[in-house]
Amino acid sequence: MRKQILTLACLLMATMGVNAQISKVALQHRGEVTLYDTDQIQIAIDNSVDGDTIFLNEGEFPGFTVNKKISVIGKGNSETKVTSNITIAIPNSPTLTTRVLDGLNLWGNIVVSTAINSLVIRKCQFWSISFSGVVDKVLIDRCNITDYVTLSSNVVGMDIVNSKIAYGLRSNAYTPSAVNVVNCIVGNGNYQSVYSASNATFINSIVYNYHSSSYYYGTGCNYVKCAVVNQNNGIYQNCWNVWSTVYNYTKDQLIRDGYLGTDETCIGPDGGTTPYTLVSTAPKITDYTLKVDTGEKKLNVNVKVTPQ
Repeated sequence: MRKQILTLACLLMATMGVNAQISKVALQHRGEVTLYDTDQIQIAIDNSVDGDTIFLNEGEFPGFTVNKKISVIGKGNSETKVTSNITIAIPNSPTLTTRVLDGLNLWGNIVVSTAINSLVIRKCQFWSISFSGVVDKVLIDRCNITDYVTLSSNVVGMDIVNSKIAYGLRSNAYTPSAVNVVNCIVGNGNYQSVYSASNATFINSIVYNYHSSSYYYGTGCNYVKCAVVNQNNGIYQNCWNVWSTVYNYTKDQLIRDGYLGTDETCIGPDGGTTPYTLVSTAPKITDYTLKVDTGEKKLNVNVKVTPQ
């Protein structure tokens, strides 16, 4: 009983961040929670089963491979740092029903190495993402991609929404037909930004098209209500041909100058119904009380949980 009380108390403190040095991996399985050290995240994943959730507190964690139909959720806002690559290698071509990654600050790349349907990555920061398995119905939601998204013939369908993509999409001569980029900012606003994807569709976004002797970007793409730097060889519907200074505009400035999307909110990641943020969607314990009843050998817990 005493061990159970201490375990629950430690879990509560770790979740609340009462002690910044308590960085734990919490595997939640059918209402039961098992704690692991930060360097044991792969062990926690290997001990999980489909449908489980793994919560990561603030701190640094090694890279890992997701090989189950589980969710790995961090605290978001750069608090949960993963120090190398994450590989998603779930066997048997599953159709997923919940997000795989949420609220992680990844100092590396995401590699999807198996066939997957309905892959969701939400509120994460990472260098790049690539696909060596066939994927469909991919959703990249409110993410900060500091390098690029690599497309290939393995990408059947993908939506990127309310995200920032510093170096855009690279297609390697692949012509995607079902890639939609909605309320995003593509490129970083200077001539070092790159962008390469034919026939993708951009809606309500700020896009930097770039052409050099080695690369030709934007051929055949569709743009709807986008502010585009260097319009070329695309199909433009109600778009603005702009200077790169628009990359520095705030939400209020975009609204002031009439850069409104198809839904009348501002274009870019601050518009739409799900504005950009890296704050995790995991429930947050905002208050709690612990009272030990030594006579009855019980721990009375009162927890206040606030959804984010």
